[in-house]
Amino acid sequence: MNPSSKKRTSSRDLHSGDMGLFLNSVLENIPDMIFVKDARHLRFVRFNKAGEELLGIPAAEMIGKNDYDFFPKHEADFFTNKDRAVLKGGKMVDIPEEPIHTKHKGVRYLHTKKIPILGKGGKPQFLLGISEDITDKKKATETLKKSNEELESRVEQRTGELQHINQALRDSEERYKTVLAALMEGVVLIDSKGRILAANPSAERILGFSKDQIMSRNYTDPEWGAVHEDGSSSVEEFFTGRSLRTGEAYVNAVTGLRRSDGRLIWLMGNTQPLFRPNEEAPYAVVASFFDITDRKEMEAQIQKLNAELEQKVQHRTAELSAANKELESFSYSVSHDLRAPLRAIEGFAGILMEDHVKKLDEEARRLLAVIRQNARHMSQLIDDLLNFARIGRQNLTRQTVDVLELVNSVVEELHEYDSRKKPEIVIKSPLPAVPGDHALLRQVFLNLLSNAFKFTRHHEKPRIEIGSQKQGLETIYYIRDNGVGFDMQYTDKLFGVFQRLHSVKEFEGTGVGLAIVQRIIHRHGGRIWAESKLESGASFYFTLPPPAAS
Repeated sequence: MNPSSKKRTSSRDLHSGDMGLFLNSVLENIPDMIFVKDARHLRFVRFNKAGEELLGIPAAEMIGKNDYDFFPKHEADFFTNKDRAVLKGGKMVDIPEEPIHTKHKGVRYLHTKKIPILGKGGKPQFLLGISEDITDKKKATETLKKSNEELESRVEQRTGELQHINQALRDSEERYKTVLAALMEGVVLIDSKGRILAANPSAERILGFSKDQIMSRNYTDPEWGAVHEDGSSSVEEFFTGRSLRTGEAYVNAVTGLRRSDGRLIWLMGNTQPLFRPNEEAPYAVVASFFDITDRKEMEAQIQKLNAELEQKVQHRTAELSAANKELESFSYSVSHDLRAPLRAIEGFAGILMEDHVKKLDEEARRLLAVIRQNARHMSQLIDDLLNFARIGRQNLTRQTVDVLELVNSVVEELHEYDSRKKPEIVIKSPLPAVPGDHALLRQVFLNLLSNAFKFTRHHEKPRIEIGSQKQGLETIYYIRDNGVGFDMQYTDKLFGVFQRLHSVKEFEGTGVGLAIVQRIIHRHGGRIWAESKLESGASFYFTLPPPAAS
């Protein structure tokens, strides 16, 4: 069939009834709400199916009624005013958004176009309205807008954060540069290939090269003239190379380098290897170092002085050893040469007293007694001096000394030796054992207790107390009596040789006993002191190192 011969159907071919059905079908199937109002009273004369579904009101109820019959007054006023404006203007009005209350869907938002339908003579006869429900589109738009606003806000916030981070990084970099510039120690950055990538001003000052000169070198370059303290020059064993090879940090490594002027300087350096994530080998190492050349030169000077001092000490020791031998020989000679005349004097005085006493008057006998007494005193002085000298040379034989047992034995010996009035002896426990030379420590207690016995002799109720007290880590032993005591202003003379605070007529003795005690205590690493008041007794205190310090 020829297409041109096919019969075409047009609106002119439709009868008026068919046209009405066609338009009605179009209106009812359009998805937008369509309504028609009369121009005079604005009552609905037509309302399509989409409008019924939107408003929830059947078209039959709408026909013949206006907006005030269905909507709140403010909405009805808005619709009516727009309708009147359209009819008055005689042209279409586009309303982008208008809210409307529906029966089942709540408030919906419509995009409405209102068009005047003119009758004969161009006078408006009807108002045509076409409304698209844009509620979902509006919500989507608002959601999108909100999302965009939130996204924009986040972008703005993130931008601000990035700006802050960038500024912080710039500030940090500036601080880093400032700190590096201010450091007194040299700092260099060396990559895994040994290239020097950065150097601070102190590195320039210490090495004597400019930053560019330093960075133009590799740490392995022989121009550095690097050496170890032992004089070797194995580059791989320098602290920077070891740190790059092993990934370990090194501290206080000493290396010698040649400055720009060729002078050898000594550096004490530290390293800190740098790692990238998930990599075991360092990609670079930071090395810092001090110039310790002056210290090394001082150490060399000290070693030289120590060597010279050691020679002097050896020489002096030899001289002292010879002097001690001479002193021992002299002491023996003095002892031997003095004892013989003293024995002769005492012996002949004794013969006179025994064989010729009848020929002597009372004064002669008294003088002979004085001669014998002084001879014996002189002999005792010689013994005490020899004993004092021997203690300074005697080697200590250390063992654990039971102080309580030692005190008891000394007290028992003194009781047997001195038959005069015996003092009350009070021993305060505990008396801890100490490491020391038993014989010498016995001499300490013997001398101190002998003095206590002697200087309490004239007291009606002589009393001696022996005890110890703890002070920190020290144990302080004491011997306290209620005897004649002494004036504390003379305490500096108390432990001197031949220093006596009482006359020989009052109390016998040579004035060497306390000097011997002090020398023994000092040789044990302790200290000794005394406290007293005249006629109120005396207290002697001394310390001895505890077992852990022996």
